[in-house]
Amino acid sequence: MFGNKEMIDLKPNRLLLNPKFHGYKLSLDQLTVYNVKLEAGVCLTSLPESQFSFQQVKLFGRHNNLYADSHYENVVYFINNGLEIEQLVAKKDSRPTQTRIVYTIMNSSREQVLSRYNVSMSFPEKALAVVSDGAGKLCVLQTANRLKPQQWKASYEGFPLGETSAFHIMHSVHQLSPNGHHIVDVLLLHVDERGKDDKVKTLTVLEWLTFSEGDDESWTMDRLRRLEGASVPDYACIQSGGSALYISSDKDFQIVYDSMKPIEEFPLENEQDLKQPCYTWHQTDESLFLQFTIPAKTTKEDLNVEITNAKFHCGIKNGEVLLSGDLWASIQPEGSTWSIIGQRYSIILLFYYFKEKQKGKYCFCMGTDHSIMMLRLSIFLVYKFIVFTLHYKSKIILFLS
Repeated sequence: MFGNKEMIDLKPNRLLLNPKFHGYKLSLDQLTVYNVKLEAGVCLTSLPESQFSFQQVKLFGRHNNLYADSHYENVVYFINNGLEIEQLVAKKDSRPTQTRIVYTIMNSSREQVLSRYNVSMSFPEKALAVVSDGAGKLCVLQTANRLKPQQWKASYEGFPLGETSAFHIMHSVHQLSPNGHHIVDVLLLHVDERGKDDKVKTLTVLEWLTFSEGDDESWTMDRLRRLEGASVPDYACIQSGGSALYISSDKDFQIVYDSMKPIEEFPLENEQDLKQPCYTWHQTDESLFLQFTIPAKTTKEDLNVEITNAKFHCGIKNGEVLLSGDLWASIQPEGSTWSIIGQRYSIILLFYYFKEKQKGKYCFCMGTDHSIMMLRLSIFLVYKFIVFTLHYKSKIILFLS
């Protein structure tokens, strides 16, 4: 049911990480550049003075006028000043062909809407496209085979949020109903300002729309779901099949409306209530470093520490056990050390020399620990929009339908 919200904990496979990797080197090879003359230019919207909030600037700043077609290789699209969609085929090591107009957005209200966005497109399926004029109009287009020289046809044209409610297309997916009819889910984004005078609040609104094809091949909007947050997401997409919505953002999002069912209230998560890890750790080829946060004024005499070649135990005398159990691999207890600085209790454990094929594969700190990973290295595995909840503010949020 839409309204169930989950936090996704992304755990990398550290066996795939190369501890000696220091980065990529930039190639100095000259890139081949081709120029294609555009008769009608490119439709580009600039931010008016009334839209200079951080969220608006972020949304406009990452706009790309070219839209790659994920279903057809080497095909890109852009929209010109006449609101005509032009196709460009750019094959490797060959000059691009002349552009071809495949569709024209008619009856647009771009001139009447002051707070408009850039035109945007998405391709949910090999024979379908979704286009927005940036001023409130949405088109679901039948494209057939997009490599063939034929004009696209509109299955749906309308203003799903109202004639003056502009938006940007974030993503779209396609599925077939049990009776074989097309269903398209579209994710829209717009930034709203609410309130008056010095109490204006800027909100990012995500609109999840579901369109379906009827028996007479006409299309209707069946469902609208709305989410609100305080930041433009770094990434947002609908899961294949339209069963869930994924959002990566440094602020939380709340579900505020569903046209088909009432919304359950979910309190915003307080960062202070997040459970902190009991310890953190990282490693080099020769040493394992652990660090605990202990009560203030704790001294060495207050700690009970036992280190053997395969086991580790640490606790506060007459108090809680901080960590105890079998280590993932053998260490050298006689060369291991520990110290206290303020409320930080640090331990250095020296490895026995592994066989070359095992070197660097200390996958978990403890043999039974499959939940606490080294977050510092995990960040290098994922792209910049995937951040972990424990130590960073950004979150991956999953909304289930």
